[in-house]
Amino acid sequence: MSRLPQFILAAALLGLLGIILVALFVGPYHGQSGGAATAVPPIPSVSPVAPVGLAAGQPQAVPAAMAVAPQTAEAAQAVVQGGRPSGRKRVAGARAAPPDAYIPPNLQWAEAHWQGMEGIPLTEELKKKLKLPMDLQGVLLDETTLAAAASGLRAGDVLVAINGNTVTTLEGVLRESKRVKRQKSVPLTVWRRGRLYTVVLAVPDELGFAQVETAPMILSGDIAPHPYRGPCTQCHAVGTGGHMVPDPDLVTLPAPVIRADTPRPHQDRGACEACHIIVP
Repeated sequence: MSRLPQFILAAALLGLLGIILVALFVGPYHGQSGGAATAVPPIPSVSPVAPVGLAAGQPQAVPAAMAVAPQTAEAAQAVVQGGRPSGRKRVAGARAAPPDAYIPPNLQWAEAHWQGMEGIPLTEELKKKLKLPMDLQGVLLDETTLAAAASGLRAGDVLVAINGNTVTTLEGVLRESKRVKRQKSVPLTVWRRGRLYTVVLAVPDELGFAQVETAPMILSGDIAPHPYRGPCTQCHAVGTGGHMVPDPDLVTLPAPVIRADTPRPHQDRGACEACHIIVP
């Protein structure tokens, strides 16, 4: 057989093979080889959904697959306001953000400031630590500056009287300071190293009256800085609203989510909702 017919036969076979390959791989996408064309589903358009409770009028419906907690108007409004639903009622599955500050309704005073002195309650714990007489009553001065220091008051003094009137609490300091607020000087009685002294607090104009404060706001999860002194919310607000720049060395363990019926995991530290998100 001559070379020309062999070449023609080989070319014909290659051409047939190419047609078969084209039919196999291209046909399904263009309706060839008798197969029906495969439809490509269109990409759905997505329109923004108005946040519940923010936009005026009726909000657009959220598809079921996109719906997230909260599921009630009360919980939605609480999230918008940065708070939580009031009371003990909780929404199943809801994880509303805790408030930035939990303020207990009846906080105890922790400090009184007056003309450069800072007074704090003289507790049983402090008496033991400072080796003071257990029957000593008064307000401990833990810091003195300005007029208080210039008048002779010293940190560690225990203020026991203002103008001859006994003071044993911060409320007493506020009350007695108001009595002499228009004066330029007043005698104070302090206990120092086992003896009573009289110190005259003097200023150029008016004494004014003491300013009182509660204990500082603490972060949820803060490590306890002192021995147990009762529920934390007896003295402290809880949250982030009281710290412009929190101490970077603070050790904070975020409080876990707890169930409403969970027994207390630690000593009574006050209102559970101050630190924890509570779920049913």
